[in-house]
Amino acid sequence: MARAYKGLAAAQQKNAEAWQKLHDSEVRRRALEKVVSLLQVQCTKLEVQLEQAKEGRAELEQQLEQLREFRDRAGGPLEHAPAVGRRWPSRSRRWLSSR
Repeated sequence: MARAYKGLAAAQQKNAEAWQKLHDSEVRRRALEKVVSLLQVQCTKLEVQLEQAKEGRAELEQQLEQLREFRDRAGGPLEHAPAVGRRWPSRSRRWLSSR
């Protein structure tokens, strides 16, 4: 009979260890789920930032192209530029300040 109790005690010990391992695994699984969730949120934020950066770049490229076109249209020497010390006409100052 004592042998049966020893066997039962050993089985109960193994059962308790198995339950502890199961519990530990569940704790690790939940922690990993939280990490994955946080990483997904971060990825979403970065995707939004990337899209905004692409839009900003497109806008800057458009402005650059407009400035290049303006430069190319201006072309040649600046014959109509004001002499040193003279002020630009107010219309030109307003145009320049709006850029």
